[in-house]
Amino acid sequence: ARPTLVLLGRSPHPSEEPAWLKDLKGHREIKSAIIRHEFPDGKATPKAVEASFRRHTANREISTTIEKMTALGAKVKYVSMDIRNHSGVSNLLESVRNEGPIRGIIHGAGVLEDRLIIDKTDAQFQRVLETKVKGLQVLLSLTRQDPVKYLILFSSVAARFGNAGQADYAMANEALNKIARIQKATHPDRKTVSINWGPWDGGMVTDALKQEFARKQIDLIPLETGSRYLTEEMAASDDAAEIIFGAPLKQQDTIDPIQASPAAEATDAPPESNEPLRVMLNRDIDIRQFPVLTSHQLDGTPVVPFALLTEWIGHSALHDNPGLLLRRVEDMRLLKGVRMDEDRKVIRLLAGTAKKKGDGTWEVDVEIRNGIQDVKEVL
Repeated sequence: ARPTLVLLGRSPHPSEEPAWLKDLKGHREIKSAIIRHEFPDGKATPKAVEASFRRHTANREISTTIEKMTALGAKVKYVSMDIRNHSGVSNLLESVRNEGPIRGIIHGAGVLEDRLIIDKTDAQFQRVLETKVKGLQVLLSLTRQDPVKYLILFSSVAARFGNAGQADYAMANEALNKIARIQKATHPDRKTVSINWGPWDGGMVTDALKQEFARKQIDLIPLETGSRYLTEEMAASDDAAEIIFGAPLKQQDTIDPIQASPAAEATDAPPESNEPLRVMLNRDIDIRQFPVLTSHQLDGTPVVPFALLTEWIGHSALHDNPGLLLRRVEDMRLLKGVRMDEDRKVIRLLAGTAKKKGDGTWEVDVEIRNGIQDVKEVL
């Protein structure tokens, strides 16, 4: 396509690498060289070395990226700028329009300030939130009149599942998801999607984070794979506003963890057809805690949406089976809706023992019943 690409980032404009750095590749040898050349007095702290390493790495990545794109026929311009700077971005876009119309926006800005809420300052919280949300608002407000065909937002799986120390990051990415939905509704002719990425093998994923992901047995998305995901999604004709992408799952990841559990050993014998289900969860449904119910009514009575019931069934299936992942829900039947005739209602979620199937997956029977255990139970 040979496009004109304008790249915005917080890092300074790339400069030539010092001679002592040019031929070094590995993290350890680069950091060792930094200590020798930038801290000859021997007063290097781990924090200072890490900051210098990140600065040099960013400089190299930007230079390499520009060289690769240019070699493929693209016209590339890198600008060091804070995406939240409305006037700065406005001036930049004015100069960009002199070279051609703005056809696409890929909003991938993001910063991390990982700390538990009790340790996080307001300034840290705002920086994480604003980089994504305010940054996007700036871009959208300044491109209202441009013929934008693609609006691609880089969100995170943290928006859907949360992550320790990332309350602000999860909120910021979930805001992107919802903005994508609004933009899709108001601009139906534009390809709009918020991609909830799993961790990449690069970028903000530091060595320390890689070790943590490895400990949790979470695979990283290879850079080339992530790039291909992105272009394939941009070319796709589906209308999804939110997509979740992760590294390919190995089949044993969904089988092995349960094989060491007591539940797995108990399923070696053929299951009884009349096996009783056990209560996994009691769900207290309160309209004040679930305000969505006030907007989901039948004949004036709030009713729990089918989507919420499905999610609760998934939670119940996994409750006694740590290590398993939810693959699908089969043969789901709604016999009676959960109607909120009162402000509060209790339901029980019951599940059976995990039974191994021939294809290597496990199956769990789940039921939702009313919270009153009397003669007249309601399924």
